Amino acid sequence: NFEVLSPCFHSAFSGSARGAPLHSLRVADLKAALEERGLPKSGQKNALIKRLKGRQLKQMVSI
Repeated sequence: NFEVLSPCFHSAFSGSARGAPLHSLRVADLKAALEERGLPKSGQKNALIKRLKGRQLKQMVSI
């Protein structure tokens, strides 16, 4: 179980997607990550990052 939870736990608190810190990704990459998760893609970079972090935390809690 720990091996399965570990990457998700790390992602949620480090704010990373695809192994890169969210703030280092381009807006186009953030929007692609949001689209993959079925989330809205509108807004400025900070809003996109916040939306992705929120989704990662929700996924971690639901496991």
